[in-house]
Amino acid sequence: MFETQADWWAAFRADSPGWGRTLEQAVAGGFRADRLAWAFCSGYQGALRRLFPTLPGDRMATFCATEAGGNTPKAIFTRLQAAGEGWRLDGEKSWGSVATPDSILYVVARTNDRQEPRPQLRVAAIAASAPGISIHPMSPPGFVPEVSHARIVFADVSVSGEDVLPGDGYDTYLKPFRAIEDMHVTSAVLGHLIREARVRSWPRTWVQRVLAVLLSLQDIDVREFASPHGHIALAGALGLAGDLIAQAEDFWAEAPSDDPARRRWARDRRLLEVASAARKARIESAWQRVAR
Repeated sequence: MFETQADWWAAFRADSPGWGRTLEQAVAGGFRADRLAWAFCSGYQGALRRLFPTLPGDRMATFCATEAGGNTPKAIFTRLQAAGEGWRLDGEKSWGSVATPDSILYVVARTNDRQEPRPQLRVAAIAASAPGISIHPMSPPGFVPEVSHARIVFADVSVSGEDVLPGDGYDTYLKPFRAIEDMHVTSAVLGHLIREARVRSWPRTWVQRVLAVLLSLQDIDVREFASPHGHIALAGALGLAGDLIAQAEDFWAEAPSDDPARRRWARDRRLLEVASAARKARIESAWQRVAR
């Protein structure tokens, strides 16, 4: 299968044009993956194509939001300042997934002074190879070590006016991306598990339930999920997906202890818990909005 991120990307890039919707791309990429690392990458790239429809199919992308203090608006101090007919970008992002010199970086930055209590955010789309950008690879975490992560520094980077995207950086991009990424990565993981189910003869009834959840996620995506009711429905579908993934643990336990796929799953499943706190906060906010 794919041994490196570059190998995975070549296959994903070649196959993506055959799938019309980004969730379909995510599921197909997950089904093709022999490990969670490539399922995550497929879901992540699908999510970015959902959020940024003009992202070229032959370019990998990275969403650059997280800084030393986190990824909430108040934690973002990377600065985008008007300069003549364009902009200048300065700052540092502490965590960027799959960033390479050939990537497109979608950078969330504030346009007002850091002393002002309410950040005004915009998003700039910049080639990672642009002058003033440096990518510093980080040591892999204890799970999905095949996926690259980097600290990204922006030093007086020139940004054209047309590369600063329309809309508010938080409401239009940062806030919805959290749900979009959950939806796409979960779909890719379920696609990956269907692959394993077919290879390992896991119960058909389990596969049926996985397919039902995937179809529900597709429907939620079509109907949009910006409303609190949409977020509640999404939380329900993701909860059902979590239950099915938990059931898959029993199936993995039946595989030989030296099975490479089983060992990778045991190592990498922590990936699925990374955004759990943000997910809980999102659903609590949705229920509060409904109550009002």
